[in-house]
Amino acid sequence: MEGELDLYKLWQSIVKRWYLFLLIPLFMAAASYVYCVNMVVPLYRASTTLLIKQQQPASQMILYQDVMLSRQLAQTYGEIARSATVLEKVAANLELPYGSSVLRGQVSVAPVRDTEIINISAVNPDPELARDIANEVARVFMKEIVNIYKVENVSIIDRAVTPPAPFSPQVQRSVSVAFMIGLVIAGGLTFLIEFLDKTIKTPEDIQERLQLPVLGIIPYIDKK
Repeated sequence: MEGELDLYKLWQSIVKRWYLFLLIPLFMAAASYVYCVNMVVPLYRASTTLLIKQQQPASQMILYQDVMLSRQLAQTYGEIARSATVLEKVAANLELPYGSSVLRGQVSVAPVRDTEIINISAVNPDPELARDIANEVARVFMKEIVNIYKVENVSIIDRAVTPPAPFSPQVQRSVSVAFMIGLVIAGGLTFLIEFLDKTIKTPEDIQERLQLPVLGIIPYIDKK
């Protein structure tokens, strides 16, 4: 029926234009690789983890209420760790050429779900500086907690170490996504060409488009 999608014809069109499904994805993948390797600045992430605990005598049992209070404090402590007070001191201690507003974009603080643990991460093009920022934020934050709450209830679980490899850009993932996009573009272009092609190539095209019967066929004879 006219207007219906003929899957066989579409498959024939895909086979006929196979080069589009080869060249376009390869071009997209190569362009993505060149962009990631030569134009994107690698970023490194270093993280340190802190534990919030309720101070109590060693003989006293840990109650459920104490655990829930520690988890609630994790949310508050996370905001304090990214406060201008903490970050300005970190920038000054590390002699960074920028202040808290820029540093806040490099530091993320998030409580680990359903735990009393806080994760402090720092992102920077310099892996050693990312490590130093994460550790310094943790150190200054713990000192500020003592000044604010007059209690030492935060301890370090893991200190940040120098990341061995950048986390961004993810070259392999970017190349794979670009290749898939290239396949979609090739498929869309093939479908568009087929849709716009109104030329008659077979007797079936005459019957389908003109609704006329085919009375005869004149064969093509190559005289060579």
